[in-house]
Amino acid sequence: KESLSVYGLFHHLARSPQGKHKLRQIFLRPSTDLSVICERLNTISVLLRPENSPVLEKINKSLKMIKDIRTVVIHLQKGISDVSGKGGNALRKGVWGNIQNFTFQILKILEAVRELGEGSKLVITNRLLTDVQPFQIHGIGKLISDTVDFERSVEQHRTAVLQGVDPDLD
Repeated sequence: KESLSVYGLFHHLARSPQGKHKLRQIFLRPSTDLSVICERLNTISVLLRPENSPVLEKINKSLKMIKDIRTVVIHLQKGISDVSGKGGNALRKGVWGNIQNFTFQILKILEAVRELGEGSKLVITNRLLTDVQPFQIHGIGKLISDTVDFERSVEQHRTAVLQGVDPDLD
């Protein structure tokens, strides 16, 4: 019956698994803190400005491309690389492909947030711009690109390392 609830009106607007979870939490446990409510209203008023519409679309598109990174990190810690599957896209859906995609999308989101009109007034944008370090995020994505041989990994049905990364592996 969620489609008949207030949550049902909004859940399709959440684009990432994390966003859907957070939205559900907000509806199940609404805040009574006046400062949190005011900050959410300020954020919505800035995001709904007509001049921010293209920026909001960029953010929306990038969020839609992000998988649940928490699950991906858990798989990485367990040593699961999810290379099973057929076709050239199998490894791109695995752990290394998801992390690489996450780094790319996060950098696009940061770029879009910088373009937000009056975004500097928002707590969430300031927090995002100070807490997320683009050089480290870019470094992670580059490290994956410079280490994982995605084409050979698909052929071998396991994660393969590029030639020249490690002499012992070569």
